[in-house]
Amino acid sequence: MSDVFAVYAPDYEKVMEADHNAQLSHELLARAAVYDAAKAYERGQSKDDPAQANQLLEAYSAAFIDRIVETKGLDFVDREGAKHEARELVEQHLADGR
Repeated sequence: MSDVFAVYAPDYEKVMEADHNAQLSHELLARAAVYDAAKAYERGQSKDDPAQANQLLEAYSAAFIDRIVETKGLDFVDREGAKHEARELVEQHLADGR
């Protein structure tokens, strides 16, 4: 599954290298979160249940976003916008059967 989300690896690197108080778009943060979530999912989960995959990827993405919001000095709007975008990316990729 992480191969599907590998396209977001450069976004992940941009977010991780960004300074505190960096201006990060919701989209960039969401793509980085989904990439990180896919890596976490691959490390420890059974890949048999698509509904569980969706829930876990969304939860991992949300946790990543919360951590980045705290460490990069972002606000509530940034956090919620990125979480919404991440949910959409996860659902889109899983619906496409990737």
